[in-house]
Amino acid sequence: MSGVFYSRSEFIAPWALALPPFKDCMMSHVVTVGQCWLEVEGADAHLLRPGDLALVPHGAGHRLVSEAGVPVEGMSV
Repeated sequence: MSGVFYSRSEFIAPWALALPPFKDCMMSHVVTVGQCWLEVEGADAHLLRPGDLALVPHGAGHRLVSEAGVPVEGMSV
């Protein structure tokens, strides 16, 4: 690994977070409380629950949402 970025986030439903593509990066998410949906273009949405670790390879842009259809405020995805 040549670099690392950590972020701890807490959200209250409804919420949505869009993460842009980052070339040649691996992104990971760990759910400790609650649940959310991971949406990656070209793949089925996946429900993440406490204890789940999700890896998003190749720097693919993706969304984390409290429920399907929640828009990302202030961003076009």
